[in-house]
Amino acid sequence: MRTVFALILLVAGCASVLAAAKTTKPELPIMRVMVVRSNAVGCEPNCSSWISAEGRITGQTPALFRTVLKSIGKTSMPIVISSGGGDVDGALAIGRMIRARQLDVIVGRTTFDSCPADRKGCDAKAGRGLSGSPVGFAPFCASACSYILAAGTRRIVPFDSYVGVHQIVSFTVFVKRQQIFSVRRRMVEGVPVQVDRRLVREKVVSKFTRQVPGRASVYDRLARYFKEMGIAEEINPLMRATAPESMHWMTRDEMVRTRLVTDAIAADQIIGEGNMALRPAALLPAELTANIRVDGGRFQDEDISLIVRFTWMRGAGSIIVAATAIRPFSVKGITVAPVEYNVTLRPGKAQERALIPRPSESAPTLYGHMTRAEFCQLRQDPLLRVAILPGALEGVQPRTIYVGAGRPDGMGPLIDGACRNVEMAAAGP
Repeated sequence: MRTVFALILLVAGCASVLAAAKTTKPELPIMRVMVVRSNAVGCEPNCSSWISAEGRITGQTPALFRTVLKSIGKTSMPIVISSGGGDVDGALAIGRMIRARQLDVIVGRTTFDSCPADRKGCDAKAGRGLSGSPVGFAPFCASACSYILAAGTRRIVPFDSYVGVHQIVSFTVFVKRQQIFSVRRRMVEGVPVQVDRRLVREKVVSKFTRQVPGRASVYDRLARYFKEMGIAEEINPLMRATAPESMHWMTRDEMVRTRLVTDAIAADQIIGEGNMALRPAALLPAELTANIRVDGGRFQDEDISLIVRFTWMRGAGSIIVAATAIRPFSVKGITVAPVEYNVTLRPGKAQERALIPRPSESAPTLYGHMTRAEFCQLRQDPLLRVAILPGALEGVQPRTIYVGAGRPDGMGPLIDGACRNVEMAAAGP
């Protein structure tokens, strides 16, 4: 005798996921990872490329990185990332891939061009064959993204970018399902014996998520990861002191002290217009530099003297500027001596640029950058305007200095080297 009937079961289950993201915020778009080629005018045929990574980190994101890294072979490209965080395990896996390849990580965003009709293999939806440019717009790397940043050989956070850390949380998802089975039984000597069972239908009856604090073992694992990446132990208490529903946006001093940041160069300086990103570090071409001494202004009968250094890597898109105080030994934002002041630069009729302190070196120095197009204004107007302005303290007499770019201090060769391609591109074919 056979009996067939339906068996209805309610099954409850749960799964835990580690994350470093705030649960009350709407979920951001999932991270896209793709290779982008520079659209800078005049860079062909040696335009730079980089890996753009923007969006929420998930358990599937490491596979995207693995695919992209495999596609570029042994080529070295920087990672330009902007993310609010996400899956912890995914971020750690990505970080180890990046460190194994010895790649730089830059906090930044990318603007993309539309695919032209004549470009074969360009697919915006699939993220293939795209061109674009690195941009600012206050990019950020928060929560689990900071673990990816920690993996960079160089960890670059421009002055207009943000890095945030907070506590780890675990999300436990409880799901109750209704399962309907078809069961066949056979009577054996008067006893029903099941001979077959088949799932007919299943549906979710209820589902809820519970947030619980991260376990000590998780923080121990993160501490080992940071140590492996060369990050100072000071980052751990910063992370654990901030509730998961909040965010501790790190100060520049905290970034430097924890070694989470090694530099503040803008993304376009790293990527540039040339093919720097495509070459092994050992094969990068030599840089051109020019040093100018500026004596401008007085404080308490003492001259204010600076050394302004301009640096350009062949093929780069920007010129790095560093102004170091000779006397008095202080710049705004660094407490070394009682004098504080600001420095701005303007080549020719280009836009004026303020230099910013970076308190990571023994000598107080202000840093900034200007695009090649701005710097190359010195071709038409050879006067460089250097303005030394009073800072927080009174008593500094400001002075504006005009330095001729043709002086025998290396500026002439630097302008020739940096501006030749810009002028050729502007002239057209």
